[in-house]
Amino acid sequence: MKRFLIILVALLATVSIQAKDYKIASPDGRIEVAVSDAPTLCWSVCCGGEAILEPSEIALSLTDGTVWGKGTKFRKAKRTSVNQTLAAQNFKRSEVRDNYNELKLAAKDFDIIFRVYNDGAAYRFVTKKATEIAEETAQFNFAGDPQAWIPYVRDGYTFEEQFANSFENFYVHCPLSQWDARRMAFLPVTVESAAGARVCITEADLLNYPGMYLSNQSGSSSLKAMFPAYPKTIVQGGHNMLQGIVTAREPFIYKGAQGEPLPWRVVIIADEDRQLADNDMVWRLARPAEGDFSWVKPGKVAWDWWNDWNIKGVDFVAGINNDTYKYYIDFAARNGIEYVILDEGWAVNLQADLMQVVPAIDLPMLSRYALDRGVKLVLWAGTGPLTAISRGFADTTLRWASPAGRSIS
Repeated sequence: MKRFLIILVALLATVSIQAKDYKIASPDGRIEVAVSDAPTLCWSVCCGGEAILEPSEIALSLTDGTVWGKGTKFRKAKRTSVNQTLAAQNFKRSEVRDNYNELKLAAKDFDIIFRVYNDGAAYRFVTKKATEIAEETAQFNFAGDPQAWIPYVRDGYTFEEQFANSFENFYVHCPLSQWDARRMAFLPVTVESAAGARVCITEADLLNYPGMYLSNQSGSSSLKAMFPAYPKTIVQGGHNMLQGIVTAREPFIYKGAQGEPLPWRVVIIADEDRQLADNDMVWRLARPAEGDFSWVKPGKVAWDWWNDWNIKGVDFVAGINNDTYKYYIDFAARNGIEYVILDEGWAVNLQADLMQVVPAIDLPMLSRYALDRGVKLVLWAGTGPLTAISRGFADTTLRWASPAGRSIS
């Protein structure tokens, strides 16, 4: 009898730790997501019968030692189907079809939501209590050794240094196993599956949370998310003293209130490259804009930095001066271009003060000159001085003084 009880207890323990699996498919049935909750929370993605993502771990590690995603018992699984048309403002089309199937798994302290569209899949955590997250685990495990288009961070030697970067680089095309283990990549990163599908990894609805980077330090076909910790102290510095440089960090990447939805981790799937350029998935996953944005007028722009102020065949010296920008404005007006950018150089260097305009630029005159020709000006600015202006002049009208003593609001 005693032996029977021991065997029964062992069997019950085995049953209790067995994984519970959930599946959800796209509306057209082509893309399928499988979720397993034990021993760790994982998801996998298939498309047309091909494994796009093999089981990949998902977890949030809190500063109190709790791990959401390891040994989690979900209390409820809710499935929802949505097929609606959303009005879009300032977007490449006026309406967007929002058609997906959703699986919401509810645990004691958090929910995790999976959505599957006809063109990809995504998941996000939603907290149910005030939370400090020390680390997020987001893996993207691929079968075989597929080719990838990798936009490495080009600045910095250590991972900490790479978190401060300009988010611009050429793409390196190579197998995932040849990923440079010393370097992170910013998003999006695109991988080509064995069957030729384009699998684009990115994120959506990023708010009050650090941006996601990807790394591969194992020389395998597994990508791992990396996140900078929350800044503790920031000093002014960096490029021309225009940046905030983090000198110390908190022991968490995120600190938020109850009921806060965290960013979506997104996998877009396309058969052809051109479909990625036309994809709306990030827009669909973003929360609706709050407030009146009717004042935002999208348009084309003539950009001085693009060709390094290098205008030839003119009767003036090209550079950061009034004649050059009047030339740009005239060009924009002739060609139906709505904007002209004044990139870095119009404000006095190393001062981090947008009220100090270089003597060669008469900003009020250029603004009137452009306005008379149906063109508007865009001024490049660093975040440091722009933040200082917003704090110091939130309730006042900004005015620039021109060399002739005139001013413009």
